Amino acid sequence: MPPRAPDFGPAIDPYAAYDGQRRCDPAAKPGVLAFRDLLLAAYPGTTSLGISRECSAEGVSEHKEGRAFDWGVNVNGQAHIAADLLDWLLATDRYGNKHAMARRFGIMYIIWNRRIWKAYRADGGWTPYTGRSPHTDHVHFSFSWAGARKETSWWTGARHAGPRVSVGVPSVVDTGSGMV
Repeated sequence: MPPRAPDFGPAIDPYAAYDGQRRCDPAAKPGVLAFRDLLLAAYPGTTSLGISRECSAEGVSEHKEGRAFDWGVNVNGQAHIAADLLDWLLATDRYGNKHAMARRFGIMYIIWNRRIWKAYRADGGWTPYTGRSPHTDHVHFSFSWAGARKETSWWTGARHAGPRVSVGVPSVVDTGSGMV
């Protein structure tokens, strides 16, 4: 059974844009840790296959920025568990907001069973995924920086978790280092 959702109003977070790994800071980010804990509590018997990856690991991955999570469910025997969560994350809420919970968590994309769902191309639905791993033994979740930092409406309860704006202070460019 999916996690219990707060009673949100009609305002919702925008879809997460694609923001791939730019640097290496593998410390697990608070939103990803909290999402992991929420899933493991909601689905006993499932496992965490990790959040962080070593900087020396091959390829580009949000795991190297501590903003991706691999949820250990297997397509052989646990597909119904994955479907339960994914259906909940991508469902339209009572206000007509498509993919409501994925948006409220700041999920950028999901990979499962040779398919990928991209928030930044949400209208495309699930499309074939042809990467090295077919993701049949886990579901991969990559998060926006807002989701990774717990700045989305799931965590804040805010009506809209838009960008933060400061007035009267020098501007600093956030390079996505995860340093807060």
